[in-house]
Amino acid sequence: HVAQELPGFADQPLHVTPVEAVTPVLVGQAGLPAVARLLVATRHMGAQTGPSMSLHVHVNAGWGEWARQHRGHKLTTTQIRNVWAAYARFQLVVNGMLQDSRINNRWARPLVFRAINNFEASRSINGSMRVQPVLDRHSEDTPSLTRGMLQSLNRCAKHDSNLRYHLFKNHQLNLVSLYKHDTLEFRAFPSTTDPERALQWVTFVLRFVRVFKDRDCFPDVCGSWKALDS
Repeated sequence: HVAQELPGFADQPLHVTPVEAVTPVLVGQAGLPAVARLLVATRHMGAQTGPSMSLHVHVNAGWGEWARQHRGHKLTTTQIRNVWAAYARFQLVVNGMLQDSRINNRWARPLVFRAINNFEASRSINGSMRVQPVLDRHSEDTPSLTRGMLQSLNRCAKHDSNLRYHLFKNHQLNLVSLYKHDTLEFRAFPSTTDPERALQWVTFVLRFVRVFKDRDCFPDVCGSWKALDS
């Protein structure tokens, strides 16, 4: 509304400059306070985060030279499969932590084995409310991609083979990042300048990896997509 009160802005959208903030690698107990200081500074400068923006968190998987220099522990293929399967198992719980724009987002698809439809409510001309599904071909493709990922991860974990050719980037848990950044990338959370909100999510992700990496889910839980989906 303020823009409409300024000369020259009444007939054109408010001009903004999109920015992507990338932190250096954060290590140890000093890492989280560094994130908090960054977010406080960006909020002080007037930065705003729109509904289409996201917060990506990379967790060291120990696959690169940097990890070896900093005493990082390399995650095995089995441990990566365990984390991925646990995330898929609790995907609907994770969705409950997110805002609407992050559900079925094409750039951060959920790890689901059945199609999940988005619905929108609208008011008709006569004033009555109606709810209808939002058609999205990306949501329809997601279950088949996720099922294929599980099969590939189980096969690679069994033979300790290369994951490179079985991956898809735009999932909430991105494994392509293993070969680009030596990390597990969590892409689901919306962007924010609220330090407490961001740190709660970062802490959740770190603890999630720590807890589930050594909980072998095969074969009872993740032996098949139907078992994992039940």
